[in-house]
Amino acid sequence: MNSKVFKSIVERVKEMYELSQDELVNSRSRYSSDARQTIFYLCKRKGLRVCDIKTMLLQYAGIDMAHTTIIHGINKVSKSSHQKEFRSFLDDVINSVTI
Repeated sequence: MNSKVFKSIVERVKEMYELSQDELVNSRSRYSSDARQTIFYLCKRKGLRVCDIKTMLLQYAGIDMAHTTIIHGINKVSKSSHQKEFRSFLDDVINSVTI
């Protein structure tokens, strides 16, 4: 169930940011980093624990991300989520992903 939610969120974020899987996973650009952080935030809002997100990143994308890095990303997006258009996107993804 968690993997289905994770994959759904990843696909929606890739569409919004217009990134390929390779760009999302391997790029060190600020844009790709923002996309990954958005995934962390949305997964957390959907009820996944940080350790679940970490596991899914490793299984789905081969990324061994530090626990603190995921928490930092969640906090960063949370602070940015007051922007109306971005908040609308976040809410749309949350509402469209079913468990």
